[in-house]
Amino acid sequence: MSIISNEYIGHGENTNYTLARVIRTNKKFYTLYSAEGEYVAYIKGKIRYKSHSQSELPVIGDYVLISIADKNNALIEQVVPRKNVLYRKSIGKKTDVQVLASNIDYAFILLGIDNELSVAGIGRYLSMVYASNITPIVAISKIDLYEKDVYEDYLNDIQLSFPNEIIFYYSAKTGENVYRFLEYIIDNISAVFIGASGSGKSTIINYLLKEEKMKTGDVRERDYKGMHTTTHRELFELQNGGVVIDTPGLRQLGVWEDANGIKKTFSDLEDMAKNCKFNDCTHEHEPDCYILKMIEDDKLSVERYNVYIMLRNESEALLKQNVLNIGKTRKEALKKVTKIKKK
Repeated sequence: MSIISNEYIGHGENTNYTLARVIRTNKKFYTLYSAEGEYVAYIKGKIRYKSHSQSELPVIGDYVLISIADKNNALIEQVVPRKNVLYRKSIGKKTDVQVLASNIDYAFILLGIDNELSVAGIGRYLSMVYASNITPIVAISKIDLYEKDVYEDYLNDIQLSFPNEIIFYYSAKTGENVYRFLEYIIDNISAVFIGASGSGKSTIINYLLKEEKMKTGDVRERDYKGMHTTTHRELFELQNGGVVIDTPGLRQLGVWEDANGIKKTFSDLEDMAKNCKFNDCTHEHEPDCYILKMIEDDKLSVERYNVYIMLRNESEALLKQNVLNIGKTRKEALKKVTKIKKK
């Protein structure tokens, strides 16, 4: 019963409802796991009526309270307040967020070495995860395709740009370093796998499950782009009691005007900025800028600095735009979907 974390056991004890967790979603119904087994459930009308966006409805990883008629006919009465949510800006929408999963401990950012992600792209993933109050781990997949010196150089380059992050490489084909995942995904721990299509999310989940649960696909030879295989989100329990969630490939990541994720990703640069002469230093041209001095002294990676400036400027531009256009609308949307439980 490790799908139900110990910290949630007890919810609904004084009601006639049963505690369950969302393990699979469909446009019309949800598959839930509880101590009594799996149920097919539907949302109570008032929950859908009161929801202003799709992201306020139950998502994969949510804990819910349900009333039960039979195995194929349960009713979701209430969504238990979330510990956290992994979210991103909805593509093409100015005021909404897309929730990918909830109640997560670790987010594994998978990078297929056959389709190297830019440092800026990695920075976006890290900022998204940090903004969601989840611990990120970067995992470089498919190292069996290259010689050791190639993938070690790739890892070293990423580690240089993100020295504070947990980063490792592995191969689900040979099993090399796969044990690293199980150092983190243990009993009562939930982890989500994110990354571009073809990065190997479904393959590593199949390996950890020791059976073919998720459909996997090849990478197109002409451009090394992964083909979508996972079209939905699904939660699985490993033999050791840990929980893993697969997600569809993310083709595009937007940046929020909320800069908290960027600040956490580049916490060292934020600390350096305290030594700048001016409080409003942009770290691009001002005199006595401590960050620029660190670059001159070769104590800060130029590539890391460039990504920091780019993401920070994007975030600030969005903030100004949305203050003019929609005020607090997006912040209000975010508050509605996060509804974090009180400790």
